[in-house]
Amino acid sequence: MKKIITFGQHNATLERVKSAATLQLNTIPANTPLYMPLAELADAMNQVEFFHVVSIFPGKGKIVFTVSKEATNAGVIDATCNVIAEMLDTDIVVSNERAEETV
Repeated sequence: MKKIITFGQHNATLERVKSAATLQLNTIPANTPLYMPLAELADAMNQVEFFHVVSIFPGKGKIVFTVSKEATNAGVIDATCNVIAEMLDTDIVVSNERAEETV
């Protein structure tokens, strides 16, 4: 599963393969502050019953975590969106990851 989560002027890619998952904040335009420190986001994600954050890569804007096998993809998406929405008090839009076109 690979989804794009858009919140405010920012977006992140949520990826899950079996019990491994990542959330990567994508490139943020210059002079656009992100009011969500990665460590605080990881701490909030650790509060989700079926998430366990393994690593944080601040330079890449990435959080690596495991997901219990019983969790559905929809549950992972919902839980991730809820964490972001609670931290930022903003609306969330989820879309499918699309392959970039090559010309």
